Amino acid sequence: MAALLLINCPLKYLPQIISISVFTSSFTGFITYASMGHVNIKALTIVGIIAFIGGYYGNKIMRQKLNQRFILIGLNTLTFLLGAKVIWDALA
Repeated sequence: MAALLLINCPLKYLPQIISISVFTSSFTGFITYASMGHVNIKALTIVGIIAFIGGYYGNKIMRQKLNQRFILIGLNTLTFLLGAKVIWDALA
Protein backbone atom coordinates (compact mmCIF):
# COMPACT_ATOMS: atom_id res chain seq x y z
CA MET A 1 0.00 0.00 0.00
CA ALA A 2 2.75 2.44 0.90
CA ALA A 3 4.56 1.62 -2.35
CA LEU A 4 1.41 2.42 -4.31
CA LEU A 5 1.17 5.78 -2.56
CA LEU A 6 4.83 6.49 -3.33
CA ILE A 7 4.32 5.97 -7.06
CA ASN A 8 1.31 8.34 -6.97
CA CYS A 9 -1.32 5.72 -7.67
CA PRO A 10 -4.77 7.39 -7.61
CA LEU A 11 -6.39 6.85 -4.22
CA LYS A 12 -9.69 5.70 -5.65
CA TYR A 13 -7.96 2.63 -7.12
CA LEU A 14 -6.18 1.58 -3.90
CA PRO A 15 -9.14 -0.38 -2.43
CA GLN A 16 -9.48 -2.36 -5.64
CA ILE A 17 -5.76 -3.10 -5.90
CA ILE A 18 -5.59 -4.12 -2.23
CA SER A 19 -8.70 -6.28 -2.66
CA ILE A 20 -7.02 -8.17 -5.50
CA SER A 21 -3.87 -8.76 -3.45
CA VAL A 22 -5.86 -9.90 -0.41
CA PHE A 23 -7.93 -12.22 -2.60
CA THR A 24 -4.80 -13.74 -4.16
CA SER A 25 -3.16 -14.26 -0.77
CA SER A 26 -6.30 -15.73 0.78
CA PHE A 27 -6.91 -18.04 -2.16
CA THR A 28 -3.37 -19.36 -1.95
CA GLY A 29 -3.82 -20.06 1.78
CA PHE A 30 -7.14 -21.80 1.10
CA ILE A 31 -5.58 -24.03 -1.55
CA THR A 32 -2.80 -24.94 0.89
CA TYR A 33 -5.23 -25.91 3.67
CA ALA A 34 -7.51 -27.73 1.22
CA SER A 35 -4.58 -29.78 -0.05
CA MET A 36 -3.86 -30.82 3.56
CA GLY A 37 -7.52 -31.77 4.06
CA HIS A 38 -8.44 -29.12 6.64
CA VAL A 39 -11.62 -27.61 5.15
CA ASN A 40 -14.90 -27.13 7.02
CA ILE A 41 -17.46 -26.65 4.25
CA LYS A 42 -20.16 -25.17 6.52
CA ALA A 43 -17.82 -22.55 7.99
CA LEU A 44 -16.35 -21.87 4.55
CA THR A 45 -19.80 -21.16 3.12
CA ILE A 46 -20.92 -18.87 5.96
CA VAL A 47 -17.68 -16.90 6.10
CA GLY A 48 -17.50 -16.69 2.31
CA ILE A 49 -20.97 -15.17 2.01
CA ILE A 50 -20.33 -12.68 4.81
CA ALA A 51 -16.93 -11.71 3.35
CA PHE A 52 -18.47 -11.20 -0.08
CA ILE A 53 -21.21 -8.94 1.28
CA GLY A 54 -18.77 -6.96 3.43
CA GLY A 55 -16.27 -6.58 0.60
CA TYR A 56 -18.91 -5.48 -1.88
CA TYR A 57 -20.55 -2.87 0.32
CA GLY A 58 -17.26 -1.72 1.88
CA ASN A 59 -15.77 -1.07 -1.54
CA LYS A 60 -18.96 0.66 -2.70
CA ILE A 61 -19.01 2.98 0.31
CA MET A 62 -15.28 3.65 0.02
CA ARG A 63 -15.56 4.74 -3.60
CA GLN A 64 -18.79 6.74 -3.38
CA LYS A 65 -18.94 8.32 0.07
CA LEU A 66 -15.38 9.13 1.13
CA ASN A 67 -13.29 11.86 -0.42
CA GLN A 68 -9.66 11.31 -1.41
CA ARG A 69 -8.22 13.61 1.27
CA PHE A 70 -9.88 11.62 4.08
CA ILE A 71 -8.63 8.35 2.61
CA LEU A 72 -5.10 9.74 2.27
CA ILE A 73 -5.04 10.96 5.88
CA GLY A 74 -6.34 7.60 7.11
CA LEU A 75 -3.83 5.58 5.10
CA ASN A 76 -0.94 7.81 6.15
CA THR A 77 -1.96 7.55 9.81
CA LEU A 78 -2.24 3.77 9.55
CA THR A 79 1.15 3.50 7.85
CA PHE A 80 2.74 5.71 10.52
CA LEU A 81 1.22 3.68 13.37
CA LEU A 82 2.33 0.39 11.83
CA GLY A 83 5.85 1.77 11.37
CA ALA A 84 5.91 2.96 14.99
CA LYS A 85 4.82 -0.50 16.15
CA VAL A 86 7.57 -2.17 14.12
CA ILE A 87 10.17 0.16 15.64
CA TRP A 88 8.71 -0.37 19.15
CA ASP A 89 8.88 -4.15 18.74
CA ALA A 90 12.43 -3.96 17.39
CA LEU A 91 13.60 -1.93 20.39
CA ALA A 92 11.82 -4.10 22.97
